[in-house]
Amino acid sequence: ARQMEAAEAKEAQKTKEAEEKARNARLQQKETNNRKDALLLLENENGEMQNHLQLLTAKITLLHQQLALSKEELEVVTVARNAAEISHSNTQTHLEAIKAEVVEDAERHAQQDIQQHLSRQIWLETALRSAFVQEGALRTSHAL
Repeated sequence: ARQMEAAEAKEAQKTKEAEEKARNARLQQKETNNRKDALLLLENENGEMQNHLQLLTAKITLLHQQLALSKEELEVVTVARNAAEISHSNTQTHLEAIKAEVVEDAERHAQQDIQQHLSRQIWLETALRSAFVQEGALRTSHAL
């Protein structure tokens, strides 16, 4: 009876640990989803910046075509375009870094899922062996 109680307590502990692992996995998945959402937002922002950059470039081209345009105005627009190009480049670099993090996170989560599955499988096999041993002990004691 004590062995059975100990086994049940151990099984309850294992179940609690499995539930905790599952909760952690859900939290990690939520974090991954949040990162993916942030990545989508950055990709949208990147697209908007690219559109803005194209508009500024078109405006510079138009301004060059207008002979009446003052040199100062052209310099201001050129500086704005150059700043937009630098900002766009920085955003692309940041976007690539976040993409790499998302891939690494996904690979890490997949590995953790595999490890959790294997741990659960080992635990189930151990529990099954224990049940067979207990059944054998019970049959032996009944046979005596």
